[in-house]
Amino acid sequence: MNQVFEIDDLLTRLPGDDETFLGIVRTLVLGAVRTSAPGHAYIVRVDTWFGDRWLGFGGWAASGGLRLPPIMPNRVPQELAYDRDELSSRYVVSPHARVHVGKKYGPIVADATPGSSLFWVSGGSEKMGRGVMMAYVLADRCHHRWFVELERGRDGWRYTKKINIASRVLDEILLAGAPSEPTTGGNSGRG
Repeated sequence: MNQVFEIDDLLTRLPGDDETFLGIVRTLVLGAVRTSAPGHAYIVRVDTWFGDRWLGFGGWAASGGLRLPPIMPNRVPQELAYDRDELSSRYVVSPHARVHVGKKYGPIVADATPGSSLFWVSGGSEKMGRGVMMAYVLADRCHHRWFVELERGRDGWRYTKKINIASRVLDEILLAGAPSEPTTGGNSGRG
């Protein structure tokens, strides 16, 4: 039997990751997955910052399908894959973790990762003071693509760019991904 995890249990800090940035990413991924409940979720960690041109770089195939961006495998230090457990509605670690194959034109998303939401997260946020996340979130059998860029300032991390996602929707995703408080009485252990 597969061990069941919450997605954020395994999105761990890699060398060069800023923990606060990674916390925001965890919340965004978890919120997007909780609200859309895809059959599968992929999280692709990219070695450094990447620009918003990757949001549409793969383009659409002649058949009308959205393509995966052609990010080369040597830029991907980690790929995480999860399958939705139908009984618990939680996600189990999947053995199918490679989605980037290093081709000029990435495969069609619906063919390569059917029923999946995909997330790309930049590395190096600690040193660079900025980071990005790109998402193809499955909703109603179509992928909603969006991109956010964050920058660390004196008052913490803030969004400096949002593409294809309204602030209101981003707030809803963050709220859905926020850790839930215990529903039973007593001290939560947080002081």
